[in-house]
Amino acid sequence: MNRRAIGFVGFVSLGLIGCSSDPEAAPETAAHDLVTFESTDIELAPGDEKYLCWARNLPEDKQVVVSEISGEYGPGTHHVFFAWTLAPETEETFECPVLFKTTWIPIYLGGVDTSPLALPDGAGIDLGTGKQLLLQLHLQNPTAKPIVNRVKMKMKLRDPELPFDAAGVFGLDNRVIALPPNSTDVRTSMSCKPGRTMNVFSVLGHMHKLGRQLQVSHNGNVVFTQPWNFDEQPITPFTLQVAPDDDLGISCLHSNPGSSMVTYGESSDTEMCATIFYHTPYEGLSGCVNTAPP
Repeated sequence: MNRRAIGFVGFVSLGLIGCSSDPEAAPETAAHDLVTFESTDIELAPGDEKYLCWARNLPEDKQVVVSEISGEYGPGTHHVFFAWTLAPETEETFECPVLFKTTWIPIYLGGVDTSPLALPDGAGIDLGTGKQLLLQLHLQNPTAKPIVNRVKMKMKLRDPELPFDAAGVFGLDNRVIALPPNSTDVRTSMSCKPGRTMNVFSVLGHMHKLGRQLQVSHNGNVVFTQPWNFDEQPITPFTLQVAPDDDLGISCLHSNPGSSMVTYGESSDTEMCATIFYHTPYEGLSGCVNTAPP
């Protein structure tokens, strides 16, 4: 693994092709319409599974408000976690084999071939000034040949002087998963009261290779169904009005044709059942996690 695989190409004007070729270049300080965060080549040997992180600060003198985020993923990318940090991380490339830190505030999450996140008119993800961005890549090479991967994240900006509704994420994560050998359509479910008003505008489901279907329920009614394809994990435009005391739930179907029990885990060879809701108004990171009893 190339331990210096991630670089930052800095800020470029929307529509321009040229940009800094120095992967360690600091962000420019002029106002622009697009922020691009790009990796250099990442080499994965057969069987490799790695988490790599890299961080860089935004300018101190320019407010950054995001209206759209898109990613370009190379082969071997299991997921992309794009966030800003509450506590500074090293600006050197480092291995980060954790799914989430409470000091990482997510702004975009993606799986294999995840589509762009387009915010509604009048909404924006407010990154303020001087925040540190962090890109985490979960990488796996299940093939018998080396993989060279490259990832690029693009953030389209809106004018911070214009009024906007703050947007962010709310997650549901069911970690109580047990798939017996040779099992079919094993359903796992969870629900919770979000404790906040949410105008949901997009949804991202996440399962692994044994997933078959993911559903979202609202007050006991199924309002969203996604047949699961591990190789296509879209962010789907989805409108839902949620009150603080509503019941918001997710349900997943898995089938395990193998000879061993499969449980929850972060590796692509274990399983997950999770959903991210992108919504306004955003008052801070929150979500519900269902864990096995002690």
